[in-house]
Amino acid sequence: MIRNDWAVLSSANGSTNLGDESMWEATVQELRRLARPVHVTSDSHPSFTSPFSDVSLLPFLHQTLRRGTAALPHYLERLLSYPRRSSLAFELAEKLRTGPRDELSRTWFEELSNSAGVIFSGAGAITDDYAPHGIASWWLATEWAHSSGVPVHFLGQGIGPLVDERNRRYAARMLRLATTINVREEHSAEVVRGLGVDTTVSVTPDWAIVNRPETNDRAIASAQVDEWFGDTPFIALSLHRRHSTSRKYLENLSRLGQGLVDLARARGWGVAFIPNMTGSAYSDDRQTFDKLAAQWGAGSRQHVHVLRDQVGPRVTRALLAESAALFTTRYHPMIFALAEGTPTVGISFDAYYDQKLIGASGMFGVAGNVFRLENLTAEEAMAAAAYSPDVDVVALEEQNSAVLQRALATT
Repeated sequence: MIRNDWAVLSSANGSTNLGDESMWEATVQELRRLARPVHVTSDSHPSFTSPFSDVSLLPFLHQTLRRGTAALPHYLERLLSYPRRSSLAFELAEKLRTGPRDELSRTWFEELSNSAGVIFSGAGAITDDYAPHGIASWWLATEWAHSSGVPVHFLGQGIGPLVDERNRRYAARMLRLATTINVREEHSAEVVRGLGVDTTVSVTPDWAIVNRPETNDRAIASAQVDEWFGDTPFIALSLHRRHSTSRKYLENLSRLGQGLVDLARARGWGVAFIPNMTGSAYSDDRQTFDKLAAQWGAGSRQHVHVLRDQVGPRVTRALLAESAALFTTRYHPMIFALAEGTPTVGISFDAYYDQKLIGASGMFGVAGNVFRLENLTAEEAMAAAAYSPDVDVVALEEQNSAVLQRALATT
């Protein structure tokens, strides 16, 4: 293997999480813009197809850190988001640290050891909720690369919450081996420093900002908006649930969603529901909408146009650019919308999403637009969207580019 091969590991390629895929796309594009043409090896769910040529895809390394579970199509989300699987993952990672013991780990060991560099593209995976993937398997990959003298770069990471002591210990061991630690908001930098990691931490905007829609993406979005609304203004909703979402949370979210739809109807505006994930079970935002809207009156339910087709992150961002405002529980729709100058209101239901949504807003100089669901009325949410983000996307992109340029200088 020649040394113009790079490993760019993703947060969750193939999970249908448009934000994670957008950060990976942005990283690969910028790497190839700044460096000579490079071959990229990455990880993904079997359903994922790379939008780029000269990319090799392997199964996620975390799959070798499990036992006794069949490789079901929906296994990706089950492993990533169930922290109770952490104990076994760390136990197996320790056994593999000194060398691979199965075909998948041998393949990854060879790829990482012979790469020019290893990049972990933007993610929110270094946290208690995603420890089997974002801490156990990433620590193992970092150990292998570092032992072979290959530089490791963490770009665009959202780090924390990290409460579990074992997770904190392994995260610290992993980050101490990194050449580059780049995070997407100051709180993540504080978490890294709190782990006792001495490596300098840079804070730049989310890497998905770099992945701007192209002319064709905007044409597709514009055609969809014309079909739905013509020249009528519309608001966008992008709402989700997690495996731990309570019935009370769903009831509150349904209440707020219907209230926003009814306010839009009263103004003569349309409403679009724009999913960020279209995976199976609770990860499918379209199914979440159906659950929420089942509690609404027919008039409210029928007033909403739901994007049922799967589209990529750039078309999704272009759709949000067309809206008058976005109301979202999700992090990356907020990034997409604010990057396009669309006022956005964040709806949080715990400390994890407080950090994510407030951090996302802060990248664009926006504050006071994130609220806890249980304390929010539709009228308050609509009033909170009455602002105009002043965004210089090029300047934000240049911050991220500078980080990668410095990382390449160490290779």
